[in-house]
Amino acid sequence: MMNIDVLTLFPEMFEGVLGSSILKKAAEQKAVHYNIVNFREFADNKH
Repeated sequence: MMNIDVLTLFPEMFEGVLGSSILKKAAEQKAVHYNIVNFREFADNKH
């Protein structure tokens, strides 16, 4: 299985893309796992 980490400030943008088409089929068949990480989870302040 391939693991793909996506680092982004806008994780909602990737839900639609990864939840459709070939990318969705690959995840359903357990060929790939997507981990979407929001940078803001690691920030000490809002900036």
